[in-house]
Amino acid sequence: MKVLWVSPNLNHYKASFLEKLAINTNIELTVLSGSGRQKKGDNYFFSEKSFQLKPVEVSKSKFGFSKKVRVELKKVFFKYDWIMIPREKKNFALFLYAMLLKKKASRKGNVTRLISYNHPMVTSINGNVSIIDKLVTKFYYHFYDRIIFYTEKSCLDMVTLGYIKKEKAFWANNTINSDEIENNYTFSYPNKSQPTILFIGRLIANKKLTILIDYYKQLKVKNKNLKLVVIGDGPERNIIEEAMSEDNSIQWTGALIEEKDIAPHMVNANMVFIPGHSGLSVNHAFLYGRPYFTIASKTHAPEIEYLIDGVNGFMLGTDTSKNISLMSNFLQSIDKRSYDNAYQTGKELSVTSWCKKIEEAIYTK
Repeated sequence: MKVLWVSPNLNHYKASFLEKLAINTNIELTVLSGSGRQKKGDNYFFSEKSFQLKPVEVSKSKFGFSKKVRVELKKVFFKYDWIMIPREKKNFALFLYAMLLKKKASRKGNVTRLISYNHPMVTSINGNVSIIDKLVTKFYYHFYDRIIFYTEKSCLDMVTLGYIKKEKAFWANNTINSDEIENNYTFSYPNKSQPTILFIGRLIANKKLTILIDYYKQLKVKNKNLKLVVIGDGPERNIIEEAMSEDNSIQWTGALIEEKDIAPHMVNANMVFIPGHSGLSVNHAFLYGRPYFTIASKTHAPEIEYLIDGVNGFMLGTDTSKNISLMSNFLQSIDKRSYDNAYQTGKELSVTSWCKKIEEAIYTK
């Protein structure tokens, strides 16, 4: 089965699991990639690739409207059984063009189908879902031939609410390259004598870095040996740099993309804490068996559904003092059940499982 995977933002995370998809399945994969998001903390370095790469120098923000992209898509469209175009508002024009190409293909007896791998709903920037968002979502799900959702719950919800027909809806837990973690890490409990909070992700506004630093300062009052490790880079790095200048117990590693470099920090972490928008950092924590902490928000990505409050992590509320007390108590006592539960959740989010679910969605008639 030949698949063209359109990726306006082919960062190292996507390249890594697409590499696994190409190796571990019977899918002949080609990736049509854009130049991504510049100066947003993404890392685009990846050396190995078992898929064919067709790069187009067009940024993610302009990708869906680009004539250059349409020209490239037209050149190769008829060669593939499936075209994966991300279901996003900014790709609406590109999707309409793909529908036109699909119609032309069918007239010539070629069957090329359209598929997407995405969150359940089209949303606005603030995370709200407007009437227009609902209509656009229904439009997409009516004309796409198949949709693969990031989580099982998202898939079931969209079917139940009538946004998509059951036979079109599939799911594959979004994840990272768990094989690389297994090659560089053996599960263990953290060191109680040196409690450590770990942040991993892009240093951008919706991660709420000022809250991260504020919580850390308050937690240090009760936990004198506490340490904060920040992994990532981005436009708000100055917040971390300023905090480091005032407190030498804060360590900033910059962006790390290899698990052999990330693993030593995860080994020492008592928790992964992302106060703001949470996505694949949830997977990253659980694959290392580390409980995940975040603050409740409607802007979280679907991966937050893997978090079971009080079991493999905590969904904090709006009461800061209560949150600080809960986190402080957690840091002072190694609750092995939380780590075991987090690690068990991680096993269910393996890249091997992801590949099987993607292959199932593509091969099911």
